[in-house]
Amino acid sequence: MPRLFLELRRLVVTLRQNGSSVEDISRRLLDAGVTVSRTSLYKLLKKYKEKGTVGDLWRATVVPKLNEEHLVFIDNAMTENDKANSTKLLELLTEKWLTLKLSKPTIKRGRKKLGWVATRPKYCQL
Repeated sequence: MPRLFLELRRLVVTLRQNGSSVEDISRRLLDAGVTVSRTSLYKLLKKYKEKGTVGDLWRATVVPKLNEEHLVFIDNAMTENDKANSTKLLELLTEKWLTLKLSKPTIKRGRKKLGWVATRPKYCQL
């Protein structure tokens, strides 16, 4: 069963507030061509009762570990020494910001975001 559109969720809440039973709401939606289980309706009504909304709830997002200040620092360090690798940059960052916990892949993603891409020879050096 697909998710109910926001308008249908509001309709379910309105019908319930007007005194319709969950079975009546389910039958009414079925007559309109929308298949929904009573369990789904109970969950929707419970969510509305607890949260006060039938809309999609806010979801947490991942906060980036490298902020603008860190990226500027990396850019300056790479400008001074374009041969600096992620290990050296990690040392420089942890010296300046003692509480900063980063991994090498995070540093590499930051360098790539700034346009600093490591190029290696594409041939075998003997």
